[in-house]
Amino acid sequence: MKELIVTYFFERPTDFLLALFSGLLTLFTWRVWVSTNRLFQVTKAAADAADQTARAAIGIELPILRVHGIPIALAGIEEGTDLSTNYSSVPLDGFPGRHSVVSDITVKNFGRTHAFPIEIALGYAVTNSLSAGPAYRQILKPPVGSVIPPNETVTMPIHFGIHLSAKEEAAVQSKRTPLWFYFSVAYRDFMDKRREARFCYQWARPDNAGAFYFAEGDAPIAYTLHT
Repeated sequence: MKELIVTYFFERPTDFLLALFSGLLTLFTWRVWVSTNRLFQVTKAAADAADQTARAAIGIELPILRVHGIPIALAGIEEGTDLSTNYSSVPLDGFPGRHSVVSDITVKNFGRTHAFPIEIALGYAVTNSLSAGPAYRQILKPPVGSVIPPNETVTMPIHFGIHLSAKEEAAVQSKRTPLWFYFSVAYRDFMDKRREARFCYQWARPDNAGAFYFAEGDAPIAYTLHT
């Protein structure tokens, strides 16, 4: 045994040094991997925290659009009324007839930065149960350069016609089925990212007294999303 040790360490030093070097290299590589992995975890945690902080900061600055001020009004019109020109209408506070119009919507920006409207989507339905997602009937493009400044209210003309069939009119007037009006305001924020604010209302008399008006109903969340 002694002779084997002497031969290995003294007569074959190169093999011994190579083995020693390989062992040290393996140990060093393992230590580097451990340190690198720890550094990666620390860096990732810091990056995640920074990302969450940035998102929170951006979220504070985003526009917040809400229907505000004058309630959404519904007015009766004659069949065949051209809504692209000046037209006559009669404000409604009871059951609607076959033909009516929502002339405008008023939106306030409760956020801290400007919202730049790019699209208004409009729809209505006579149903006891709205579908899973809104099916819009008309898409409007606001004038170029439209803007809703922070803490300001803007009224946007839409002149959206609601035309009921005889069956739908009878269902609404008999209180069996409600009339829903829903819309979406798509806009770009200060980072030029497209966002959307959706709203949904039911023509109703929630307190069973007084005048009818568009009140917030129990609509599926897809109709009231804000992205």
